[in-house]
Parts: sequence; C-alpha cells; structure tokens
Amino acid sequence: MTSLPTRTYTPESPLAHPAKLWREMKQDLWAGRELAWRLAVRDISAQYRQSVLGVLWALINPLMTTAVGCS
Repeated sequence: MTSLPTRTYTPESPLAHPAKLWREMKQDLWAGRELAWRLAVRDISAQYRQSVLGVLWALINPLMTTAVGCS
C-alpha cells in the first residue's frame, strides 16, 4: 500500500520561493488532469443530452396534443 505524501504548512509565504511555487503548481495541474478531463466530458455530454431532449420534447408535445384532440 502506498502512503500519501505529508504536507507541512508554515507561515512562510510561498512567494518567497517562486521557482518552488511554480514547480508545485505544475505538479498539481498534472496530477489533476484526469479529473479535469472527466468533468469536462461529463459537462459537455450533459449539455448535448439536454439539447437533444429539448428538441424531441418540442416535437413530441404538439404531436401528442394533436393525437389527443383527434380522438
């Protein structure tokens, strides 16, 4: 079993060491790339799913009203 890294927080500003700050930011972005990809795919597919259902609902609703009115 792998152990998680230990992070120690200090009152020292990370801006005092900009190279270390940039390196840590780059590592965090790289570590979160898969999560970002999955969230983007989920949001895009949900957006298209809603638009397809919206178009279908716009067509089905008048057809059903017409079918009920003709009976």
